[in-house]
Amino acid sequence: MRQSKVGFFGTPEFAADLLEKIIATLPVDISFVVTQPDAPIGRKKIITPSPVKQIAQKHGIKIYESLEIPESEFKKIDLAIIYYYGKIIPRRFLDFPKYGFWNIHFSRLPQYRGPTPATFSLIMGDTQTAVSLVLTHAKMDYGPLISQDIVSIDDQTTRLELEKKLHDMLPGILEREFNNIKINTQKLSEQDHDKATYTLFPTRDHGFVSIETLKKAMNNEPLTTNEIPSLIKDYLEKNKIDDGSIDLQNSGKVIFNYYRGLHFWPGIWTKVYGKRMKILDAGFENSRFAIKMSQFEGKTPEPFRSIIEI
Repeated sequence: MRQSKVGFFGTPEFAADLLEKIIATLPVDISFVVTQPDAPIGRKKIITPSPVKQIAQKHGIKIYESLEIPESEFKKIDLAIIYYYGKIIPRRFLDFPKYGFWNIHFSRLPQYRGPTPATFSLIMGDTQTAVSLVLTHAKMDYGPLISQDIVSIDDQTTRLELEKKLHDMLPGILEREFNNIKINTQKLSEQDHDKATYTLFPTRDHGFVSIETLKKAMNNEPLTTNEIPSLIKDYLEKNKIDDGSIDLQNSGKVIFNYYRGLHFWPGIWTKVYGKRMKILDAGFENSRFAIKMSQFEGKTPEPFRSIIEI
């Protein structure tokens, strides 16, 4: 039986790592990759190819740096994989591959559709998430599920740690699904669109938590609805979810979950004596939010208690 021909859409390190593992371990032929154009990197703004482009060059794979791709390329492949690509695939391409476009999404779809599912799994205090393979649709994260592998979330895990855990599952999941299409046992499951929720990109301002709210979290004193962190508020408003879904009595946990979801970018920060202070390391101890390391803007990191007593 011939190898499946695959197009790969991705850009950053995670996508490059998956591409390398697919090439090394799975019985498929990567026909081409599509990635973001070379971009200036670092303080010296050196023009640098994306990590995915570097892997493709290493293996002699055809590269496209825009979506100006001949339709004939899509007619040659059996399926396409989308993983941290960064752009919406034009609708006219979606039906060309026999098995469609497989989008990798880190949530229990239809929950947390959109760009930042792992962030919201953490800031909302979930104990489970999933690696979902979804058939790409013209609407965002709307298509039927190819598979959904449920994963538990450790209560100390930060966003990057969670994404790495889910990322490491991908070669095994893709191998299973490639085998399913070979033996014609793949089954698609429609999402319950009435249960869909949508995420949004955090901004630097979303990382702000007032010093008064931090004091409450460090003593596990109840929060008011006005003290719910702004990214959570925006999510609740966007999805028409009541504030009552947030456990305001457990402020230490609410703020620690917020820290976990926004670590390390944009991170959470506050103002102390009019100066911006970023919280670099924190924990959850005895039901309280515990700040361990912090940094005033323009200064070196220091143990928190050496900077300020709250």
